Amino acid sequence: MTDLPTYYLYEASDGWHKTDPELTKKLNSPTLNDKKLLAGRSFYPQWPEPEFKSETKPAWIITPDAIKVVRCEKIERKHDKTHARCDKISDRTCTCTVAKMLMWDAKKKMWVLAQRQP
Repeated sequence: MTDLPTYYLYEASDGWHKTDPELTKKLNSPTLNDKKLLAGRSFYPQWPEPEFKSETKPAWIITPDAIKVVRCEKIERKHDKTHARCDKISDRTCTCTVAKMLMWDAKKKMWVLAQRQP
């Protein structure tokens, strides 16, 4: 079993589209380097419906520069002296960068950004 996306979503001037099988195969290639193929667009991966609906996946994209990048966000949290790589705001709070996650949305039948738990 592979964890490669079955297709990607991308935005064009006329809305959102799914990649066709040929483009999906090229985007899934480990040697993707044809920026013309991407036409200045970002591509968001989509996988089949998971067996376990609570499954999550790291959210990543293929940028217009053909680079696969994990989508991240900064969060504020209660500081603990055991934290690594955090930026202290005060003696009690800090921020850190964490990966955004995807979850299966049964209504939309697609992977969407998961809401971060406070």
